[in-house]
Amino acid sequence: MTEHSDHKDQRSFQSMNQGNNTKDNTKQNTVQAAADPDNCYSYYSEAPSECAECIRGYFLKDKNCVKCTDPCLTCMNAINCESCVRTHEMKNDKCIEKQGWFNECDQQNSCKLGTYCQKTKSGNRCIGCISPCLTCKNQNQCLSCADTHEMNTDQSCTLKCKSKKLDNACISNRQVICGSPEQKTACVCGYYNKNCLTCQQYIPVVPEPGICTDKLCKCDPNAIEICTGCIGMDYYLQKNKCVAVIGPYSCKTCLPGYQLNNGSCNFCLDGYQNIGDFCFLNQVEEDEEQIVPNNISVGIITGIVITIIIVVTGVAATITYQIIRKLKK
Repeated sequence: MTEHSDHKDQRSFQSMNQGNNTKDNTKQNTVQAAADPDNCYSYYSEAPSECAECIRGYFLKDKNCVKCTDPCLTCMNAINCESCVRTHEMKNDKCIEKQGWFNECDQQNSCKLGTYCQKTKSGNRCIGCISPCLTCKNQNQCLSCADTHEMNTDQSCTLKCKSKKLDNACISNRQVICGSPEQKTACVCGYYNKNCLTCQQYIPVVPEPGICTDKLCKCDPNAIEICTGCIGMDYYLQKNKCVAVIGPYSCKTCLPGYQLNNGSCNFCLDGYQNIGDFCFLNQVEEDEEQIVPNNISVGIITGIVITIIIVVTGVAATITYQIIRKLKK
């Protein structure tokens, strides 16, 4: 054990004793606790309800066990660490992030936000997503976008439009009519209808004329020219006239991957999964690319190695045969 470690252990022991003996210096004997809900490892035998030592990852404070703060794995108190999590290292009783730790990744150790795990010739490394992707699966597929951008049907992120009109879609901060060949974002078909490719406008049913001057109005029989209300829910009263409700629009067709159901596109088709704002086709995960020097594929190298083994074996067999023939002579 190093001098630094000895010094640290001694200080930890002193700190624990100071915390334990603050109230009663006569309490020395301890009893190990069973599985304890209060994270206490042992109690004073003279005071069974008072914790003497906490389990790993906790420190004693005012008779209670308090969890060490990340990235401390174990600690003496709320400020001083004794050991660190894998991604950090000790420096002056503090846990400092290791240089380059975030470059390594596997199934247990994921990458930071904004990066993804890629297999390279030097091992698995975290590679940064290309802006404006906030998170991504790889360099070509975004999983979420920055606040100023929105997801496209090709899993790229493009600039949002400041405002959107009904029956319009946004393409890189430019509005286009829904159904345009270049459309890659949802069409605006009313507040509640999402994921539409094109809209179906709702046309209100015109009621049978009544006694009122305006056939859409409700009125007093003695003042048929004054509109007091509207017939049905498809119209509303505005300046003594009944005006048709704008919309609600429904979806006429859906973005790729969605199923049209009663004018709505809320569910993914079979074989698609919801990622971010869209349904995307489930892709069979291919084996991660084996990167080797000079961009030679693993298959080619394997073939070369097998060929060499066969050639060497053949040469060795020929030499052995010639030696045996000479010995027989």
